[in-house]
Amino acid sequence: MATGSSVIGGPDQISKGLFGYRRSDVEQLLSDRDHMLRQAETRIRSAEARIGELEDALDHSENRNATVQGQMVQLHEQLAQMQQQIDGLAARNAQVEQYAGRVRAEAQRMATWKEHIHGILVQMGPAVDRLLLLVDGAPARVEEALSPIATKMPMLVNLMKDFGQTSQSRQAAAGR
Repeated sequence: MATGSSVIGGPDQISKGLFGYRRSDVEQLLSDRDHMLRQAETRIRSAEARIGELEDALDHSENRNATVQGQMVQLHEQLAQMQQQIDGLAARNAQVEQYAGRVRAEAQRMATWKEHIHGILVQMGPAVDRLLLLVDGAPARVEEALSPIATKMPMLVNLMKDFGQTSQSRQAAAGR
C-alpha cells in the first residue's frame, strides 16, 4: 500500500456501526483495493512492456546469432579452402626444394668441371703459346720452302708451252 493510505486491512478491522459496517471504513477499504488494483495493473503493464522488450531483444539476438552462425560457416569454408591452398603450396614448396637441390648439385658438378677444365687449360697454355708461335712463323716457312719453286715457275710454264708445241708438231709430222 502507498503511504498515507488506510490501515484497514480486511473485514475484521472494519468498525461496525448501528446498521452494519461504517460507510467511511467501507469506502476506505474500497479505495485501498482500487489503489492496489491500479498499482497491480501498472506493474502488469510495466512487466508486459519489459517482456516485449526482452522478446524483441531475444529475437534480435537470435537473428544476430543466426547471422553469426552463417558467417562462421562461411569462415569455416574459407578456412578449408585456405588449408587446401596451404597444402598445395607446401607440396609445391617441396618440389621447389627438390629442384633447388638438383640445381645446387648441378652447380657443384659444373664448378668441379670448370676447375678441371681450368687445370687442363693451364697445362695447355704453354703448348698453345708454342703452337701460336709456330703458326705465326708458318707463312714465312711456307714462303721460304716454296720460294725456289715460285722463282722457277715462269720458266716451268714456258717449258710446258714449248713441250706442248713440240709435241703437236711431232704428231702432225707423224700423221703425214
